[in-house]
Amino acid sequence: MLAQAGVRLFNKECIAMSVKKFFLVFSLLTANLFASGGVKWGGTFIWDNIYSDRDKTGFSSGASLRKLDLNLNVDLLDDLNFNVDFSFAGKVDLSMIFLTYKGIKNTAFIFGQIPNVSCLENSNSSKWVPFVERSLVATAFQSCFGPGVGVSHWSDLWAIKLAFRQPNFGWAANEFDKSKNSEGDKNAKFLSDNWSLAGRLTLAPINEEGQVLHFGGSYIYQETAKEVEFSTSPEIKLRENKKIFKSAKIKTKHYQVVGAEASYLHGPVQFEGEYISNFIEKDSVRFSGWHIQSNYILTGESRTYDHKNGKFGAIKMSEGKGAWQLAARYSEIDLHNKKYPGSQGHSTSLALNWYVNSNLRITTSWINSKVKNFATETEAVSKDYNLFDLRVQTTF
Repeated sequence: MLAQAGVRLFNKECIAMSVKKFFLVFSLLTANLFASGGVKWGGTFIWDNIYSDRDKTGFSSGASLRKLDLNLNVDLLDDLNFNVDFSFAGKVDLSMIFLTYKGIKNTAFIFGQIPNVSCLENSNSSKWVPFVERSLVATAFQSCFGPGVGVSHWSDLWAIKLAFRQPNFGWAANEFDKSKNSEGDKNAKFLSDNWSLAGRLTLAPINEEGQVLHFGGSYIYQETAKEVEFSTSPEIKLRENKKIFKSAKIKTKHYQVVGAEASYLHGPVQFEGEYISNFIEKDSVRFSGWHIQSNYILTGESRTYDHKNGKFGAIKMSEGKGAWQLAARYSEIDLHNKKYPGSQGHSTSLALNWYVNSNLRITTSWINSKVKNFATETEAVSKDYNLFDLRVQTTF
């Protein structure tokens, strides 16, 4: 009886809520007590208005809050920085909280709830991706945040990142394997934390203002304690939050994600391509996907590039002037295996961005997705989706 009561009291929801509350209070106290004067507040607000023919797609039209984030960045010491991100879209959540130490030349160490190292598309901030969402394969195989440590080192030519992390604070280590025993059984089997090891190497043989040639490769090794399933939406966040590209659920010990990336920026024009493959230990299953994309800044500006982190950033805008950007992308994904039937398909995205200034962006986008679902009792079912989005984004 006492053991059962302890299980109910210290279940994963209680632990997750307690940890989040602690870190919310801790982060604010740390910022105020130890700040050396370099305190920065920032945030992102994104509002979507989606149009969809419900009779054809099954998805509703209307407005939705895509993102409302608040960021606190504090310089505690000359070489020590504290960062915390809060999300307020739907519910209050703690997405990232970490310390960064840069006391060694060309090296940075990160500790806390950190993002995992990933491909170029996921390394770029969502605020400056030319489309309303990232590509199919980037979101399907994207890693979550979690407590861990990371290190990065760079030169003028190359940069490397390594990270080791466990599940985020919302997934407690005391979850029971209910398929073996019921909760409270003294012989119940506890599930182990699923840890991850990731690395990314990037090269920039050309890195000048307005001209960048970028190559990179990424690797993720992910231990698993539960069934894994990979899924993604049609390159737009639907109001129903539905994923139309899905794999089957697979019980496996681990999986490995390998990616290759390349991009070339020349003035207002940029080209980018990525290929990502996911190798699953169970029955040697492999899923994969790729995308190619290009964007052109009609008003002549160019995007910034951060060689230390191997990623592209905002448009370098002239003071008092806005910018217009046109972008096109084609992406494919295959989440189907004969033994584990899922879906496969592709998406085409077109976007027109108006950067009113460095803080306000308005985007209109058209997305066409074609999906073939093999996870049916009869023959495979194909479906075509046409979706439109008008987005307002402001950063502060």
